[in-house]
Amino acid sequence: MHFPRSRVVRHLCRRVLVMYRGEIIVQSPVKKVFVDPQHPHTETLLASLPPG
Repeated sequence: MHFPRSRVVRHLCRRVLVMYRGEIIVQSPVKKVFVDPQHPHTETLLASLPPG
């Protein structure tokens, strides 16, 4: 069975950290990261996920 990475993260995690150049740039509840990304790097990461 194949699960897109975003679904796994949403299922297993309550909070997510996003790092850029070795520094934490976002620390947020999972839902907020996917619904309202606050940093351009987060938007880029989300855009790179395969559909599903």
